[in-house]
Amino acid sequence: SDEVKEKLLTLDEDKNALLQLWEERRILYEQCMDLQLFYRDTEQADTWMAKQEAFLINQDLGDSLDSVEALIKKHEDFEKSLAAQEEKIKALDEFATKLIEGQHYAA
Repeated sequence: SDEVKEKLLTLDEDKNALLQLWEERRILYEQCMDLQLFYRDTEQADTWMAKQEAFLINQDLGDSLDSVEALIKKHEDFEKSLAAQEEKIKALDEFATKLIEGQHYAA
C-alpha cells in the first residue's frame, strides 16, 4: 500500500541522514586525532629545542683538556641530534600543510 511505501521511503531517508551524520562524525574524530598527534609532536619538538637552547647558552668553555674534549663531544652529539630533529620538523611542517590543505577544522 501507499502508506507502507511512504513509511519505507521515510525510513530509508532517515537511515541515509543518519549514515551521513555518522560519516561526518568519523571525519571529525579523525581530524581530532590528527590534531592531537600534531600537538604531541610539536610539544616534543619544543621540549627538545628548549633543552638544546639551555646547552648552547651555557658559557662553560672547559677548564682542562678533558672537559674541552667532553664539550666537543657534546657539541658533535648536538649536531647529530639537530640533523635528526630537522627531519622531524620537516615532517611536522608537511603534516601541518596536509591539515591545512585537507580543510581541517582547526586550520
